[in-house]
This record gives sequence, structure tokens and C-alpha cells, in this order.
Amino acid sequence: MLLYAFDKPIFVVDAYARRIFYRLGVNMPATYDGLRVEVEKELPSDLKLYNEFHALLVEHAKVHCKSNPICECCPLNTICEQRLTKR
Repeated sequence: MLLYAFDKPIFVVDAYARRIFYRLGVNMPATYDGLRVEVEKELPSDLKLYNEFHALLVEHAKVHCKSNPICECCPLNTICEQRLTKR
């Protein structure tokens, strides 16, 4: 991982990020680099920002946005496409 091992401000595309973006209704490119580039276009190129953003995505996915999501207390449930379609 270029972000963590080499301190390069490159967004980490992983299953957690894909899951959260998908459930929020983001139209994501299918490829790793495609999604990475789209996210990087929206954020300043900042190592600390990318570290924190990825850490927050991982934490959110582990607590709320699991494979079987826990939507009731999720702080994103009012904007989550998946949650809105369940109602």
C-alpha cells in the first residue's frame, strides 16, 4: 500500500470503501484505479487526509456497514441508498 508504506497520498480502494460508496449510491468505476482517481479528484492530495479518510471508512464499515449492515444507529442512514430502499 503506497499510502501507508511509502507515505504517498494515494486513496486506498478496498472492500470497505467500495461497500460504503455503493450503499450510498455512488456510481463507481469497476476498476481499482478508476475508483481511486474519482475519489482523488474530489479530495486535496494530502497524506494525513487520505490516512484519516481511509481509517474512518474502515471503522464505519466494521461498526455499521458490515456485509449485513446495522442501519438503525448508522450516522449515514438518512443519505444511504440501501437504507432508503429498505423502508
